[in-house]
Amino acid sequence: MVCLSLTLWTSCFGDEKAIQRAEQLLGEVQAQPWAHSWRGATIESLRLVSQKPDLAYPTGLPPVWYARIAGPQNHRGYLMWAQGEKSRLLEFALDDGFQFAGKEVKVIAGVPPIQQFPIDTQAQRPVASGCVPTAGASVICFWRKNGFPEWGGTAQVTPQEVTLRLRSKLKMALFRNTDGFAQNRMDLAGAFPGDLVQALRRDAEAFGVALETRFEKFTLKVFEEEISAGRPTLLSCTVRLPSQPELSWNHEVVGVGVLRIKEQEFVGVIDNFYPTKDSNTVRWISKEAFRSLIALRPSQKNQ
Repeated sequence: MVCLSLTLWTSCFGDEKAIQRAEQLLGEVQAQPWAHSWRGATIESLRLVSQKPDLAYPTGLPPVWYARIAGPQNHRGYLMWAQGEKSRLLEFALDDGFQFAGKEVKVIAGVPPIQQFPIDTQAQRPVASGCVPTAGASVICFWRKNGFPEWGGTAQVTPQEVTLRLRSKLKMALFRNTDGFAQNRMDLAGAFPGDLVQALRRDAEAFGVALETRFEKFTLKVFEEEISAGRPTLLSCTVRLPSQPELSWNHEVVGVGVLRIKEQEFVGVIDNFYPTKDSNTVRWISKEAFRSLIALRPSQKNQ
């Protein structure tokens, strides 16, 4: 794949500095030891993105530069970076399955990537399962495969059924999808992370699994301790949508990794509203986007 010349880029997109920065940031990602297969990737498109001005629930996030990446074998990715003099990288994802290795990265593999799904209601259109119970179900399903098969029922219980069971223990709020978050026009649903802690405890208790939880303000120190111990966490953040960066929301995701690039620190997450070609894709977001953390440590009852 041939990269566009700088002259053509300038005529197409009009901002030479942004083009140069996009190529520089892509180069820094490609230089990571685990990303060697993407070293031929190129910038496919570039634009400056502002938040939708009439967003029903505005987050106040500033404009960002957004570049789509064309990777190997028709895989895709993206970069987002800050507008302005420093123009630091805010987040990125490469839609591919990587073997993350190197002194600057730690990732927990095998966290089930459950995506939000529509729930039929008596209303005219379906409602999303919601990021809070869906993220919680991913963690439950991880522990089912990693030492606690009794948590969640029989092997025939699906991840969607785990999500619905956890959802039934939460007070869910309905948010009309007036901004186009979901193309199928399903409405959105939300819940509080603090309520999720209690729901997880009740769910674990119902299956005889003792559960220690920690709910606190996000810090990279605590998060990295959990990742090093092989325990995925639940994280609250304020982020843009990877596929529609003009939209943003308060979101719950599963934290699975830590990455450092040129002294900048990123949190790796499994995002339940980011359908990808490869189910193992990790979304890397700058640590400043995160607000709270739920750490879980299941243990055998009476152990």
